[in-house]
Amino acid sequence: MNYFPSNKAMLITFFVLISWFGFKFVNSANDNFFQLNYSWENERIIEDFGAVSIDSVNYNFIVISFKNNKPVSPSITYKLSNTNNSYYFRYTYTIIENNVYEFYGVEWITEIPIKDNSSYEFSGVDIPLNQKEGASTITLGDKFLIENEAKYFRKFLAKRGGLKFYGNYHDVFSFPHEVIKNNTSASILKQIDEIENTDNYILFFGAGDNKLNTLEVKNNLKGIINKLNVNKNPKKIIWILLPPSPIKETDNFNSNYNMLIKEVATTPNSTVIDSYSLFKDDLQKYIRKDGFSLSKEAYYLLAKKVSEKLSNE
Repeated sequence: MNYFPSNKAMLITFFVLISWFGFKFVNSANDNFFQLNYSWENERIIEDFGAVSIDSVNYNFIVISFKNNKPVSPSITYKLSNTNNSYYFRYTYTIIENNVYEFYGVEWITEIPIKDNSSYEFSGVDIPLNQKEGASTITLGDKFLIENEAKYFRKFLAKRGGLKFYGNYHDVFSFPHEVIKNNTSASILKQIDEIENTDNYILFFGAGDNKLNTLEVKNNLKGIINKLNVNKNPKKIIWILLPPSPIKETDNFNSNYNMLIKEVATTPNSTVIDSYSLFKDDLQKYIRKDGFSLSKEAYYLLAKKVSEKLSNE
């Protein structure tokens, strides 16, 4: 008796497995190889800086020197090219001194160049990001949605699917947003007039309101939710509460601020994500050493909770 499957059965099984793994690869390729998300054929040069040399480079940092002392912007993609290759990156912030540009928080869209003695052409370019179709969404807030590991928040949300981001600014992964680092509740109230109408608004702010009194903050928060509902008619408004902190003064402020948000976020289309409760039992995992900013794991958890809230509606 032959206990082994026939050659035909084995061949069919082999092709089924190959097809399955091929399907999995194609569906995950845009996540694993983020450069596939860009519309390369529509690349457009915004600013030509001329020849530069690389002084230092690694996975999240690059220093270049060049004679043309021109301004740069984290909302633009930058390109280093020579006769053999082109390398693209975005960054979070830069320090400029004596025609030496130090780029920090770098994300390489392509592979990383090597430090050598060759000269590169340096340019600022526009390469559209191909987003998946989904509910139109704007992230609106302060440094909690743009600094440090916050760059992963929209990327994590996009990976979970169902959302398409809008905004006048772009983060290090090229996702549009309406986040301004030093935003306050007062400035956000004014900013709403300038942003697009979308299905969803994700709000995360409060750090800049420490100089306002309680009544001012509460009135601003009421104004924000009223203006969004009257002028934008959103399906959903997601409020992310301020996180806990090992710094007592910051922790008290955040806790009190969260109470004000809870008091005003009572409209039927408002939902609160309680980051304070989510993170308070494991501060080392979710809060960075500065006592203020969030870890990559924290943004992953927030993206998960936001996605669940939106998908359940």
